[in-house]
Parts: sequence; structure tokens; C-alpha cells
Amino acid sequence: MQIDTPKFIRWPRLKKILDDSVSRATIRRWEIRGIFPKHILLGPNMAAWSYQEIEEWLQSKKSK
Repeated sequence: MQIDTPKFIRWPRLKKILDDSVSRATIRRWEIRGIFPKHILLGPNMAAWSYQEIEEWLQSKKSK
């Protein structure tokens, strides 16, 4: 059985994944510094992050 995983994560879900401990401003600073996956624009006022890239980023943090 194949589980359908989301391709993109929007801010409310990303915030829950990060346990509400990181602000949007911090995420933006990390993106600029290249230490967090960059967001993708899905529309003029809609940003999201790649689910796979976020999963990989989380795994890299656990292994350190």
C-alpha cells in the first residue's frame, strides 16, 4: 500500500512540525543564509516548502 505524502507544506503545518518554536522571520533568515530549504511561491500570496526538503532537513538535524 502506498501512502500519499504531501508535496508541499504551507506555514501552519510547518509551524506545527517545528513545534511552534520558530517564527516566520527566523525561517526567512535561515533561508537567506542557506541553512533551511527555500520556500516556493505557489501563487502571488501563497508560499510553501517542499515536503521532501523539509523531511531531509529534519533528518540532518537529528543526525548531528
